[in-house]
Amino acid sequence: MILHKRSYCGNPMRKYMQAGTVKDGHFPIWLALFGGMLAAHLPVDVAAGWSAWAHRIGAGLRFGLTLENSGGAPNLRYDVP
Repeated sequence: MILHKRSYCGNPMRKYMQAGTVKDGHFPIWLALFGGMLAAHLPVDVAAGWSAWAHRIGAGLRFGLTLENSGGAPNLRYDVP
């Protein structure tokens, strides 16, 4: 999305579920790394927008993976910088 390319036509949720190696604790780490890269390379307002987008996507993926793995409703709270 950041590069404005529309060439991806997969299902990331299915891929993560099939891999079986993506865990709940990976999302805060990924979001922190991604946020750091955004802050280092983009203006503050642009970085904040992409960070919010990433947190929404991460929450959706985390929700699906957590439901699949536990059968219960997860705590989806993420602090968006």
